Amino acid sequence: MTDEKRRTSSQLLLRFPEASDLRQRLEEISQRNNRSLTKEIIFRLEQSLASEEAEADHRSKQAVQKLNKILMSDLMDPAPAQPISLEDRISRVEAALKKLGIEP
Repeated sequence: MTDEKRRTSSQLLLRFPEASDLRQRLEEISQRNNRSLTKEIIFRLEQSLASEEAEADHRSKQAVQKLNKILMSDLMDPAPAQPISLEDRISRVEAALKKLGIEP
């Protein structure tokens, strides 16, 4: 490693539990993948974070679709018994958000 990389790279001391074979497993996998142990750990952390972010994005899109469906069904009511006030519409949106587990 060059002096410049040492200055710009941050280090982390990582301790593996004594009873765990995690380090050995990572070392074996890193060798099979032709990576250093550090590169293997970084690769796996990046994959894990990307997967977590993709899952959160997917859940957000599902929530928006559900909210849209709830709101559209309310708006598409062909003949409401009486006109719906803005306050009532806001209350319905807030109730729909709460159904989805989103605090308005």
